[in-house]
Amino acid sequence: MKTQMPVLSLRKSLMSLLLILTIAISCQDEDQGVKNNTDANAIPETIELEDYYLVEGDILIPKSFAGENGRTEQASTYNLVSYSSQPTIRVHILNTSSNFLPAAWYTEIVNATNDWTNITNCRISFSYVTSSNNADIIIQNDGGMLPPNVIAGATPPQGGNAGAIINVNPDFNNGSISAGQMRYNLVHELGHCIGFRHTNWSQRGEQADPDGANTVPGTPTSDPNSVMNGGTANFSWNGFSSNDILAAQTLYPQNNLISNGLISPNGGESFHGRTQGGGSAIFQMQIVLNTAVFNPTQVAVDLFQNDRTYYYGVHNVVNGTVSFVSAFPGAGLNVYKIKVTDVNNPNSYDISDNNFQITGH
Repeated sequence: MKTQMPVLSLRKSLMSLLLILTIAISCQDEDQGVKNNTDANAIPETIELEDYYLVEGDILIPKSFAGENGRTEQASTYNLVSYSSQPTIRVHILNTSSNFLPAAWYTEIVNATNDWTNITNCRISFSYVTSSNNADIIIQNDGGMLPPNVIAGATPPQGGNAGAIINVNPDFNNGSISAGQMRYNLVHELGHCIGFRHTNWSQRGEQADPDGANTVPGTPTSDPNSVMNGGTANFSWNGFSSNDILAAQTLYPQNNLISNGLISPNGGESFHGRTQGGGSAIFQMQIVLNTAVFNPTQVAVDLFQNDRTYYYGVHNVVNGTVSFVSAFPGAGLNVYKIKVTDVNNPNSYDISDNNFQITGH
């Protein structure tokens, strides 16, 4: 987390609309260069790895997401963890004969997930699961992928889900890594997985454009004690700073649900797909708000399919209604919910009480 606490967002339009949520994780200029993970003032570059681009020293962008020409600008922004993916994010430690971590890392992974979970008045929490099949985040040995001066790297959120991978380099500093260092860096990488960028991004020369790197309300523009400062691989865990905690509570507040703010879809409705010109299948949805208790002028809409974000967009509210069109997700399944968030007050939202369906066209 950060004190400047800018955050990672897949939602490009939020740069001007949702001041606490948007950030860019990639370098806009290909000549911007990489941080030395032990130098807080080094300028980050983009390093091409086998399956990823390493951005800002410890953020991993899958090549499949970054685009074909290798410019990470094409995949420059990532979202926070959506409401339906909260409150418990499941973590698995990959342990195979060809991919394992020294035992000392296991203890610190548990400690790091507990550190996040123990933040009061914050909805985000982590739990350990024994199978990778139902894990949201897999922590694994990097297998020599990371540069030797990088202790770990994490993928940021995508599609409303937590970043899926944390690669750990157990050979950092020739394997001489204290328990406190392990814990500090794991807490840091988990922060990237839930959408936080480096607190000291500006001082390190990391790029804010094109989507911005905006301060979380109530936090200062710098914090030497923030666990989300970059270039801190040799630091040892000493707890979250007070601004780290405030940022987590602000972005993932415990209780903000508006009762009866959403009239429709609130469960049981059916929406129908149709074919548009060119043959692509789409569906149109109208959201109806109870303006007596929830009367925003502009909202962020999350459409959840099986509790994972299928669609996200920002829309104006006209006479208590919101209309949008999306690609057709598949027919007949009663597995959808909507979350509607006030763009001007992100702590104000409502979500469908029950599932609705989208039928064939």
